[in-house]
Amino acid sequence: MSNKRKPARRKRRAQRSGAATGGRRPLAGKAAGRAADRATGRATDKAVGAPVRPTAPFSTPEAVAGVTGPATPRPDVTRFAVRTVGSESWRARVEDSVVTHVNEARRKAKLSALRGDERLRRSARAHSADMAARDYFDHENPDGTTPAARMLAAGYQRPALENIARGQRRAEAVMYDWMNSPGHRRNILNPDVRTIGVGVHLGDGGPWWTQHFGY
Repeated sequence: MSNKRKPARRKRRAQRSGAATGGRRPLAGKAAGRAADRATGRATDKAVGAPVRPTAPFSTPEAVAGVTGPATPRPDVTRFAVRTVGSESWRARVEDSVVTHVNEARRKAKLSALRGDERLRRSARAHSADMAARDYFDHENPDGTTPAARMLAAGYQRPALENIARGQRRAEAVMYDWMNSPGHRRNILNPDVRTIGVGVHLGDGGPWWTQHFGY
């Protein structure tokens, strides 16, 4: 199948992302930011409500794909959803690929690598699935549950930060958007965090992505 995309399809594709610090809600301007997303198809930094602009070293999706070398898996989660729905091993591979990119970015910034934690993976997966099921895109769910509360409920006692995103088809693409957004980049390169869990949920209107970081 050709990888070329028609211009009209590319214009319709929307990618949205959000960053949370310490479980706090994004600042005002949410409705305007979402409207801009739909109109322009650009990723938005929910922490500041501004369009995301490319910043080094992640200037292109291909640059992100190359940070760990050609042997890094490049799973297309949308095609996978059509072919093998329900495979936990493949979903874990996609999520672990994001962790690999996070640690490569931290290595380049001379920061310590993060350790994957299954409790944070569970809480991240649950939030991605909840956003899909209840049709919202936010750090605080309709019941008022915050990122910190979700991590605590999963058994992780030192919750830190959350990044969310929607619509990116590959681990490289979501990492590209996060690293080109100031709020998300700060979370990924936070020198105080020690652990990470990534959760992706597949489905119409997605995929939905969540990163949870712990101290």
